[in-house]
Amino acid sequence: MAHTIEAELSPGIWTDISTDVLLREGVFWEREISGDGPTDVLAGPGSMRFALNNKSSNSGGLAGYYTPGHANVRAGFGLGTRVRLRLVEGAASWYHFLGELKTILPTPGSTGEAPSFCEAVNWFNQFAETRDLRLVLRENYRSDQGISDLVGQVAVAPANQILDVGLDVYAFMFDDVGPNTPAPAIAQDICQSERGYLYVRGDQTDGETLRFENRLARAVASVKETFLEGELVGITVPSDQSRMVNIVDVAAFPRSVGTTNVVLVSLDSEVTVHAGETEKIFVDLRDPDNQAEFVGGKNMVAPVSPTDWTANDTSGGGGADVSSDFAVVLTPWGSRALIAITNNGTATGHLRGPAGADGMQARGLMLARYAPVVRHGENTTSISAHGERPMGRVIDMPYQGDVRVAQDSADFVANLWGGVVNIPTFVSPVTSRPGVLERCISVDIGDKIVASESMTAVAGAELFIHGVAGEILANRSTGLTYRVAPADTTAVLILDDAVAGKLDANALGFG
Repeated sequence: MAHTIEAELSPGIWTDISTDVLLREGVFWEREISGDGPTDVLAGPGSMRFALNNKSSNSGGLAGYYTPGHANVRAGFGLGTRVRLRLVEGAASWYHFLGELKTILPTPGSTGEAPSFCEAVNWFNQFAETRDLRLVLRENYRSDQGISDLVGQVAVAPANQILDVGLDVYAFMFDDVGPNTPAPAIAQDICQSERGYLYVRGDQTDGETLRFENRLARAVASVKETFLEGELVGITVPSDQSRMVNIVDVAAFPRSVGTTNVVLVSLDSEVTVHAGETEKIFVDLRDPDNQAEFVGGKNMVAPVSPTDWTANDTSGGGGADVSSDFAVVLTPWGSRALIAITNNGTATGHLRGPAGADGMQARGLMLARYAPVVRHGENTTSISAHGERPMGRVIDMPYQGDVRVAQDSADFVANLWGGVVNIPTFVSPVTSRPGVLERCISVDIGDKIVASESMTAVAGAELFIHGVAGEILANRSTGLTYRVAPADTTAVLILDDAVAGKLDANALGFG
């Protein structure tokens, strides 16, 4: 097996640094959806760890070549430098990882081997750290469009994207984004509303393809690879009732739109703005009858004086009215807004609310969520065999307003996770066997596999890969372990699909 680790030492130019990689320290990488349960639908940050030769025996002939801040540091190498890993075996080639260096730890050279330990993190790390979300209210919007908007909030886009078209049109999206909400929380809401998945997988060009699956993607997926008896060196098959779920509640959230403008923003105090300056204030839209409740706002009205604000040259509303010197601009998002207050006058002014109120206001149509409509699903066969195994919490579909989809989702989850007997959670192929590694190199998250292993009573288990962990050791051997989740083995009818569209062979599936 051949491998290369490359670094982007100048924009768009990749340099092979494999000769400086110290295999005695190993190369380790992982990307995964961290679980195999009904709500494990979103990947977390992935990472790759390796060590570089930092002594003068490296390719540059310089000690400190991989020490940021050192006089001999390699040009372009440092925190934020992008690196990628490619595996090649026979005719198979696959970039397994793309990320940027987050940690570089040089070690002393006068008394030891002096490796420079490196850790890179993939795009999902930036995604997880994205919190200043400015998502505009969307009407009649699909899940894939929502994911695209969300990805656009991240400073750097993934190298490639494949987004399935969502199967539902949601009445509204992003009317529930509160302050400091992390991007993954909204992605989780979108995935649960669709019953879809979001993750990064490798590819043949970069090592980073953001993939969004709609809820029918797995129903029509074909098997990528089959592992027969003797082709798995490791397999984890827990006999654990906690994995089993046969009673499920799923909630849909219909919306209500007001018919008249109401006050959705009401500041608590006046805003002082010096001459020629602009003050910017981020605000959350709130229910005027319950200030603790965040709401969405539709058709927000541009604040005007004196209806929504007034300005005076004396604090507390005294002195001369200087409202004509002020400009107030509201930039609305789904459930938040930015208010920019500019004082174009020659003296300090104080902006307050109308009719003597301490703070200004902003109006619009209130978009509120009705109480969730909960649908119940049970797997009676599983209950008879194993007793009641409730989910323990309601699965929310925050943007889903169609209670029929909620019911279908409850039935689907109870059916699939009510029968997780002799279903693995991890499998590791025997990559040392001739031909196996070549077959495995491009097997990645989202792929469907079949596994059999007699000692653990796993017979033709159909699984979806939720994670890939790999290692390259000093002897250049390569190991791969897959986190897996159960696949629905019911043949379903998908209208207009060439394979699953045969009514005489398949049951009607939800979608």
